Amino acid sequence: MTRLIPFRAEHLFHFVDRDHDVVPTLRDGLLKEKSGPSFTAVINDKIVGCAGIMILWKGVGYGWVAFGKEIERHPVWFTRMVRAVVRDTIRNYDLHRIEAAVLADNPKNDRWALLLGFTVEVCRARAYTQDKRDVIRYELIP
Repeated sequence: MTRLIPFRAEHLFHFVDRDHDVVPTLRDGLLKEKSGPSFTAVINDKIVGCAGIMILWKGVGYGWVAFGKEIERHPVWFTRMVRAVVRDTIRNYDLHRIEAAVLADNPKNDRWALLLGFTVEVCRARAYTQDKRDVIRYELIP
């Protein structure tokens, strides 16, 4: 059974992030929890991923996602859920821009961002993450 529940910071500690070796901190989780709409994906009563949009300022959000390898068994469902959250957040928060930073070393992430409707904003931002990995910066302008 697949379902979404409201995101809580501690959910980040229930799975190993597919793309990051950096262990999340409670501070990072609380920032995500308090900064805008977010959800946790649950499959067969197991937390497998989280996503949301942090509201940076009026009209602008920052999309984030963290998920384990288990989510890859349900790519269509997860993509549909994220699309619905993006659509609803744009409408409910009157957003005119959503930004996202996608790890540059995984082509799946790039394809997924494009599938969600994002476009490349900056080709590559070097040493962008805590562990100094490069990212591709994206934007979604509805």
